[in-house]
Amino acid sequence: MSGAYCYDMLKALALTETVTSSDLDELKIYFEREIGSTRKMDLITTVEQLIDCLERNDNISEQNVEPFRKFASLSDNAKFSEAVENYKCTDNPIVNQYHEQRLSEELERKLRISGSLETCPAISQEQRQQHRQIQQNYVIPCVLTEDKRRAIYKKLMESLGRSWRELGRHLNITEGSMDDIECRFPNDLKSRILQLMQLFEDDECNDPRHRVLLLCRALSECGRNDLRRKVENIMSH
Repeated sequence: MSGAYCYDMLKALALTETVTSSDLDELKIYFEREIGSTRKMDLITTVEQLIDCLERNDNISEQNVEPFRKFASLSDNAKFSEAVENYKCTDNPIVNQYHEQRLSEELERKLRISGSLETCPAISQEQRQQHRQIQQNYVIPCVLTEDKRRAIYKKLMESLGRSWRELGRHLNITEGSMDDIECRFPNDLKSRILQLMQLFEDDECNDPRHRVLLLCRALSECGRNDLRRKVENIMSH
C-alpha cells in the first residue's frame, strides 16, 4: 500500500536482514565516497554501523531513502523491496523553524564570504528564494515545554554515546567541567550526557529561547546530523 511504510520501518527491515560478509563489503564499496575514508570503512563491521555512518553524514534520512534501494537489491525479502518502492515522505511536512533557521544561517555564512545574495555564485536561485521566505516566516523559537525537553534529553541519552564530549565542546562547555562530569560518573554514560545538558541549560550566556537552535547547530557541527534531525522532528510536533 502506497505510503504505508515510514522511515523507521525501512530501517528496521534493513537491520533484520541477514547480510553476508561479502554483501557488507559490497555495500561498503558502493558507499565508499559517502563513508569518507578507508579507516572508517575498516571500522564498519555491521549493517547497523553502516546505516549509522550514512545517517550521521546526512546521506540517508526521511527525505532521502534511496540508499535503502541498494540494501534491498541484496535482499531476498520482497517486503523490503516493496517498502522502498512505496515509501513516500510526508507531502506536507510540518514547518520546522529550527531546521529552517539552520538553513538560513548556512546561506548567511555564504553571503558573508561572497558579499551579496544576488551575486553569490554558490547560491542557487532556489536557495535565494528559500532564504527570503525564511526571513519572512521566521519566528523566534519559544522556550522548551517540559515534555519536549524530556523527549530530547531521552533521545540524546539513548543515542549520543561517546560523542558527548565533542558535543560539549560545540556547546562551549569547558574541558574542566567535562573532566569533572567524567570523574563523577566514570561508568554511567547516560548520567554524563544528562549533566552536560544541565550545564548547558544553566549557562546564563545562552538565551533560553534559542537553546534548541544552539543544540541543533552543535549536533550538526560535531557530525551528529542523525540526532539533529531527531531533535528537529521532536520540536515540530
